[in-house]
Parts: sequence; C-alpha cells; structure tokens
Amino acid sequence: MTRDEWALSRNSLDQQKGDKYGDKNLPLVASIGEKYVVYSGLGELMIFITGSCEYDELILMDILATMIEIVKGICKKGVTEAGVIEAYHKISIHSDELIKSGFLNIIQNDTIYSYAHMKYDKTTK
Repeated sequence: MTRDEWALSRNSLDQQKGDKYGDKNLPLVASIGEKYVVYSGLGELMIFITGSCEYDELILMDILATMIEIVKGICKKGVTEAGVIEAYHKISIHSDELIKSGFLNIIQNDTIYSYAHMKYDKTTK
C-alpha cells in the first residue's frame, strides 16, 4: 500500500461510523489475487487481517471484530501507541488464543480471556 493509498484509507476510515469495529470505523476489504485483506482503524492503531480459501472476507470481519474487542479490553485508557506497546505481551497472548498455528481457534471473547489469563498466570510464576 502506498503512502497516498494509506492516507486515503485512513481518511475514509475516519469518516465512517460503527460501534462493533471500533470508535468510528467500519472495516474495509481488499482483494489481492486470491487473498483477502480486511482492515480497520482503532484509535492510533490500524489492524490488518489477511486470509485465503475458507477464510474469506466474512470470517475475517468476525476475527477483526474479536481482535478489536480484545485490544479495547486490554487498553482500557484508550488505544494509543504507548498503550499498545505497554500491553503488547497481553495482546499477543490473547491473539494467540484467537488464532492457533494459522487456524481459527476461538472467536468468543469470554473464552479467549479465560484461556489467556490461565496462560498469563503460568508465564509470570
């Protein structure tokens, strides 16, 4: 994505409204060959999810919504660059529960939080 395309996508994201996918952003979908890219902004962060074959744009939008809920749940003060860097280890553990070995594992937020907290407790002891 070129710098101009990035600016255009960021401007179009800022103009859209929605609640499931972040403060004011609906996901945008791009197709590159046989691969799908779904992306959306959240605060100072832009999240990209890619897939192909059975992971089409519909399931990728569900994964993106779950990922946004995870990030919003972890960064309670707001999604900023500093907040994401500070909580990166927690975001990584939670996203690892969402996607295991390249395959969709769990998409329910409550289950992801439960498993991630068990894993996080093991790594800190």
